[in-house]
Amino acid sequence: MKLPIKYKLYNNRLWVRWGAEDIWKQVRTTTANKVTPITQVFGNDFIWNKNTNPEWKGRWFYKDILGTDGHNGIDFEAPTGTRLYAPHDGKITELLTHDGKGIRLKGNEYTSIFYHLQDFICELNQDVKEGDIIALTDNTGRYTTAPHLHWGVRPNNFILDGHNGYIDFRGFIENLDVSIMPYKDGDCLLLKYLNGEFYVVENGNLVYMASDKQIDRHIPIVDFFIKQNKKGLPPNFIKVINSPSGFEPWRHLIK
Repeated sequence: MKLPIKYKLYNNRLWVRWGAEDIWKQVRTTTANKVTPITQVFGNDFIWNKNTNPEWKGRWFYKDILGTDGHNGIDFEAPTGTRLYAPHDGKITELLTHDGKGIRLKGNEYTSIFYHLQDFICELNQDVKEGDIIALTDNTGRYTTAPHLHWGVRPNNFILDGHNGYIDFRGFIENLDVSIMPYKDGDCLLLKYLNGEFYVVENGNLVYMASDKQIDRHIPIVDFFIKQNKKGLPPNFIKVINSPSGFEPWRHLIK
């Protein structure tokens, strides 16, 4: 499964893909070279000390208030309006509106549920592919105290237990850690392991430069070199990458 939120580390900040405008939005500053954007792990519990519900204060939230064995999902950093992408292929089997908006996405082996959403960008019984945008996130729900995304996963043949069949699925997520790109803006990368595709780093993104003629008769990679040549080409300004070196998160940064 893929992360349902597109993150990147750039310029000492964690960013998310955000809003109807489909732009990068800053989440917070950080000096780390790797970030795991989880705000609450699976299974934990905590003492409720929020002023909004004084009758719950001092009680265990999941055990005493919700009656479960602990948090039955994973919470991810997501400012209001963050774009939610399908982490796997499946069918939208429920659009939940009670106690905060949610989506249930049933795949071949596992079903995902998402809570604290703002807008649905999908329809009931719609088949979706991994990477399709299905909603925007928010802070909806009775128990939320800040914007985030709750993602729960359970096997389709689940056994009912104290977590209602949901499991700790961190080991199933590809590229859970967000790593900083080891290149700077303006670098030119020739990715030999991707059939010689050519990319330029712009604003922390990998921007693909096509080598075939476009509708307007321009060839992006030729236009790029003409523009760069006017500035003067330093020696070895193209970095040839022979293998991904374990840094496949590049792929989700491509515009």
